[in-house]
Amino acid sequence: MKNREIKYYPTTLQWILGGIVCLLLVAGLCYLWYNHSIAPYKQEVADTAEIVRQWKKNQKADPKNVVEDKTNTSAENITQTLEKPITQTDPGLVTKDTDSSEPEDVLLETPLPENTDAATVSPYGFGPYPKIPEGYPLRPSWTRLEVLQEKFGDDFCKRMELMGRVLIKLYNQGDTSFTAGIFNNGLILPIYPNVAYVHQEAEFAQIPVGYLLEVMFRRQTRSKSGMAKYLPVLRYVVFLMGLILLHF
Repeated sequence: MKNREIKYYPTTLQWILGGIVCLLLVAGLCYLWYNHSIAPYKQEVADTAEIVRQWKKNQKADPKNVVEDKTNTSAENITQTLEKPITQTDPGLVTKDTDSSEPEDVLLETPLPENTDAATVSPYGFGPYPKIPEGYPLRPSWTRLEVLQEKFGDDFCKRMELMGRVLIKLYNQGDTSFTAGIFNNGLILPIYPNVAYVHQEAEFAQIPVGYLLEVMFRRQTRSKSGMAKYLPVLRYVVFLMGLILLHF
């Protein structure tokens, strides 16, 4: 009598357990790969969060960002705004962080020569009006000061006078192509034909750090990590593998 070879067939329970083990193994590998791929982006987000925290701390310490240094300056120095970097603040220039209701922080008295006609001197402490150059395309505000004061008030007239001084200075330096000027966030910007100014601003302090994390991760994974975009597909593949193993 021949000995029959006994074949071993896994039971259904063993197939299920094997499938679960395989699924856990694949899921663990995917998790390790996922954490490894986003580690650089987590560090970038941590750095961004630290910058936001430091910025908020500085804002609490100095909410109005008041410039405390007061220096005697003449009308000639006030018109140097366009020659300085944006990060510098001219003591005689109205900026977005300067409260125009407190003229002692903005307007600096300039010593005047004796026997000076009051009509040729700024009532806001900027000194004598500059000479209007020949061919200057704009009409300075001080030539119709009373009308502007009545319609718009002193704060508007202060800004218009500063703008006129800066534009006249610019014109005397050889830049004669501008057609107007505007105030924007405390800066005097000359308007040129066929030229547009673009302003972009982001308030990171108002954005939750969790949202920043999500946005940065999505942006970075799209641009730097080529495999990250296949992560949802990989998850579905693992899920389908688990279902197939469970049916055996």
